[in-house]
Amino acid sequence: LFTKLIKVSGVGPKSAISIMDLDEYDKLMEHIEKADVAFIAKASGVGRKTAQKLIVELQGKLVIDDGMPADGELVDALTSLGYKANEYRDVLDKMPGDIDRIEDKIGWVLREIGRAM
Repeated sequence: LFTKLIKVSGVGPKSAISIMDLDEYDKLMEHIEKADVAFIAKASGVGRKTAQKLIVELQGKLVIDDGMPADGELVDALTSLGYKANEYRDVLDKMPGDIDRIEDKIGWVLREIGRAM
């Protein structure tokens, strides 16, 4: 989350830490998905415009952790391919644990998404 936050223009390391200190990871993701500008703007060093920019840039690109540790590289790859979290979240829950390589994980997820459509 920290690396994604500091990639947003106007959000530096101190602001990113301040945003992360606002609430637990899951609840923070919910505030971003709900476009809760006022909540994000409560962070030290983050104004209303920066909060809006952060929400626009991150909305739909972060996965709410529902107990299963997400493979960040896999999530980034799926997001860059244009998939939304709601399109692959259920598929990730079903992924066999014996798939190790990121290329194999991406291939498996894409095949499963294709079957579901």
